[in-house]
Amino acid sequence: MDIKGVAHLIDKNHLRTVKIGGGDLDGVYRGKRVSAEHFLSAAEGEGFPQCDVIFGWDIQDEVIGSLPFSNWEAGFGDIVMRPDLSTFAAVPWEEGCASVICDFYAENGDPLALAPAPAAEPEPGPEPEPEIIPEPEIIPGDSDLEDMAYLSEAQAKAAAPVVSTPLFEGFTEDELVAVIRGLRLLTFEPGDILVTEGAPGGSLFILTTGTVKAFVKNPRRESIKVHELTEGSFFGEISILTGRPRTATLTAATPCEVLELDKPTLDGITQSHPNVLQV
Repeated sequence: MDIKGVAHLIDKNHLRTVKIGGGDLDGVYRGKRVSAEHFLSAAEGEGFPQCDVIFGWDIQDEVIGSLPFSNWEAGFGDIVMRPDLSTFAAVPWEEGCASVICDFYAENGDPLALAPAPAAEPEPGPEPEPEIIPEPEIIPGDSDLEDMAYLSEAQAKAAAPVVSTPLFEGFTEDELVAVIRGLRLLTFEPGDILVTEGAPGGSLFILTTGTVKAFVKNPRRESIKVHELTEGSFFGEISILTGRPRTATLTAATPCEVLELDKPTLDGITQSHPNVLQV
């Protein structure tokens, strides 16, 4: 992910603050918070200054003070945190907040010896050859293929997972084609929030590629992971049919493609295919 992708994620998820940091000597995430605006302005520059006491705490959050690198005698000097933008993600359990893992450097620009080594940049590989998708063969008398010939490329791609989704098992051929025509293909990057618990729900979704994690808040308002959705899963059907708020927060764990059917489109389908709601 580059800085433009980060800016898009911040705007899309209404993020206000960013946790920047990394693992200390015990593997505990340490760092600080900055505003999203400040993060965008400084993320690709020299990095963010940080006191080296980040490597001088013990697991109980007590300053040791006598380590060779971080100690009272040296005055706890400064180090630099440079964010690895590929780790930038929204924090599902903290509204308006994101986090990123940083690499640590000395003030002279050298990698910090006691910090985890920065990941090496992968060598660029050869450009993949473009995939050639043959035109579908239309067989006279085969109503399925004749109907599919009128669908857009994105809608045709949607057809296979929809047909195999249990949500639409009872649909007739006409009803199924009507639903497929109303689907919209959406893409999400890791960390993107698809839906938020308690928010109004006006659409249902079918996950065609990737993995999505579901979180709900317990009585202490802590977000608990309750489920992991994979290809072919669907969600949001309760909200679109009942008008009730979303029952969970779902975030993309991997790059995802999702098919969306919104309420206005569903209402339009039911006007010409009233059996859809009964099914």
